[in-house]
Amino acid sequence: ISENIPFFRILPDANNNDIIERLDSTKFYAYPGNRSKFIHTTAEDTARHRLYLIQRNFVTVVDTRSGHAEVLFKGESRWSVMGRTNCVDASQNIWVSNDRRGFEQFNVVEKKWFRVRSHDPVQDNMLLNASVTFRDRSGIIWIGTKGFGLLKFNPQSEKFHPVNSESINWMSPASEGKAIICKMGTFLSIFDPASHAYSLEIADSQFHRSGVRYAQIGRTTCA
Repeated sequence: ISENIPFFRILPDANNNDIIERLDSTKFYAYPGNRSKFIHTTAEDTARHRLYLIQRNFVTVVDTRSGHAEVLFKGESRWSVMGRTNCVDASQNIWVSNDRRGFEQFNVVEKKWFRVRSHDPVQDNMLLNASVTFRDRSGIIWIGTKGFGLLKFNPQSEKFHPVNSESINWMSPASEGKAIICKMGTFLSIFDPASHAYSLEIADSQFHRSGVRYAQIGRTTCA
């Protein structure tokens, strides 16, 4: 996020419909610690009304109701390409992929960074190539990778579970515990954890041939 690029977030309204809110990103650079004109990545904890801004040397938390901001971390440079989407788990860990440092967590209570590894070398390689994450309604952490597919983490058992072997560009939760996934070569897919398979796939060629195509998945409409 740079100073001149619009910043949006999507929130449900009282009728369970999505509304798009535009945030004034220029305010981010007036917060303590934000000396750089570039924010690497963000994560939002909607339950606690907190927006986390992650920069090269800082992690800043913003109260989305009052606008109050506080620096949680100031330390060594974490300059790299970070994840497109990140999530915050029940223990207040921000899950962040990092091209140079591998997969990491920032604990907002301890105000420390931790490296995330797996004893399984295949899963550990997937973590090194992670790019996107989200947390579903059951608390499971979904990790999308570049070239190695999906990896799910169960906080209760503290175990990873690989799902498939494709590049994941973007993910978002859908209804009934399913996930909306944009993977390489596919415009949109729906993954169903119950069957461990994709229940819907729209290829890039299908989308472009039809010009405009709408797919209704729960409350999410893609056009």
